[in-house]
Amino acid sequence: MLAERRGFGDFQKQMTAIKNNMSISSAEAEQREYQLKRQYYTTYPSARRLFDDDDDDVFDDDDVFDDD
Repeated sequence: MLAERRGFGDFQKQMTAIKNNMSISSAEAEQREYQLKRQYYTTYPSARRLFDDDDDDVFDDDDVFDDD
């Protein structure tokens, strides 16, 4: 599967691990999620469009990438 070859499975596992890590603050979790997304989208720029839907915000991250 193309998504798995591009590291999407690992990306999802890391995102889930961050969300489930109860030993860090929510601010730290948000920072880690932001860094992970930044790393993934830098490596795979075409993946950005997978999560660029304001109506279906899977990761609740549309506000992170808005320039408003």
